[in-house]
Amino acid sequence: GLDSLGLKVEFFLSRAAEESSIQVCVKAGGANDPNCVPQTKTSDGAATGWFFDPNDNSVVFNGTDGNSIPPRGSEIVVSYGTVCF
Repeated sequence: GLDSLGLKVEFFLSRAAEESSIQVCVKAGGANDPNCVPQTKTSDGAATGWFFDPNDNSVVFNGTDGNSIPPRGSEIVVSYGTVCF
């Protein structure tokens, strides 16, 4: 269903993330929106929030409640510390 709407639910990180440091917020009005609303970390399959997929090094939004997927045009802001190999 979400694929047919064209809503993106998975966001790949550019560097290897330290999972415990990840914070996610959403600017629903896009990049110029001054309000970045913090999002709740949950687990894969939860009805709301987001989770970290270490295999893909990505943040994935759960969407079974229909409200956790950021609306089209939103800016997703992910801040995190990186893993030092």
